Amino acid sequence: MTESRLLGVLKMGEASTHFYIQLLTKSYENQHLNDLKPWKLISADFEVINSLLPYRSLELEALMVRYFEKLSFNCIDVVLIPNITIHETIDAVQKTLSSTIAVAHPLSGAIERMLKAGNKTAVLFGSIYTMTSSYIKTVFADEEIKIVSPNSKDMEFIDLVRRQVYYKSASAEILKEFNKLVVKYSNDKSVLIACSELSLVLEVSKDSVLDMAAIQVADAISMILD
Repeated sequence: MTESRLLGVLKMGEASTHFYIQLLTKSYENQHLNDLKPWKLISADFEVINSLLPYRSLELEALMVRYFEKLSFNCIDVVLIPNITIHETIDAVQKTLSSTIAVAHPLSGAIERMLKAGNKTAVLFGSIYTMTSSYIKTVFADEEIKIVSPNSKDMEFIDLVRRQVYYKSASAEILKEFNKLVVKYSNDKSVLIACSELSLVLEVSKDSVLDMAAIQVADAISMILD
């Protein structure tokens, strides 16, 4: 086997970063990849990043350019970023970067899996911003995949779950209701989980439920082995 490339995890929120690392560690163990180069955690000031999200801005773009320079300095070949929303900004800044760092991108991975399965429609679960903005819908539309949102009441509930998970105040009952909602929508359509807080509490395991966090981790490992 050729030598693997170096994977970097760019630190985001504490809970989401810890969750991605758990997924990564479990995947390494399940695939018996202990001989690979260890992944490297790259620090970032998520408090500043989060204050600028979810919207794109020149300030956020400049900040991410500096973090990509930091990744290059640390000889990172592939980067895994434990935040879905930030990838809209990453898409913009990558066009201006001189580095060749590959990004384990949640949208690219989800699109690839949907096309392979012949699925042309999916329901999007995420923050209110994610479910109502044009970013994900436009990227998927370019591949002739239609992204729809849950109804207004369900969107409000999904965003409530996301916020409660972030602040560690979600009850067992509300998490049970969230997973029942995932099952309801996934019975006749694919469901895209596009928020790391929702991935943290997702308990539904179905081919029609695509968890972008799990997709990122799986693709990151494939990329370092490529």
